[in-house]
Amino acid sequence: MTDQIQVARVVGGEDLPLPHKSHPEDAGFDLRAAHADVLAPGVGCVMGTGFSWRIPHGWYGKIEGRSGMAAAGVIPVGGVIDSGYQGEVQVILLNLGEDVHVVHRGDRIAQMVVLPIHQATEVALAEGNGATSSRGEGSFGSTGAN
Repeated sequence: MTDQIQVARVVGGEDLPLPHKSHPEDAGFDLRAAHADVLAPGVGCVMGTGFSWRIPHGWYGKIEGRSGMAAAGVIPVGGVIDSGYQGEVQVILLNLGEDVHVVHRGDRIAQMVVLPIHQATEVALAEGNGATSSRGEGSFGSTGAN
């Protein structure tokens, strides 16, 4: 992958700044809201960012939260942007807080981390339950107390 990711403006992103990292050592590119919205407690929305991304083959974009938004109870839900996707990157925001949260156009709402991906070529059915590690089938809380 080159050191430069290409993006294209979509309708609604005409005057938004290009996605960028606030500091050279930051992991994620800031994503901004392409429109305003009001999120009541327990309510979510799909927020456009005003840009489509050209992520190189062998890489993907992972939508992550921003600490300031998380402190207010607003988090992005999910978010994998495959290299083959060419549409506007959108962020699903959910207000888990107790207060109404206003998102203004241009607010930084999430960040995208561009990561390499190993492309598995096939899936095969394992014999038995497949639990061959020391953890076995242990799920939530199975690694012991904090």
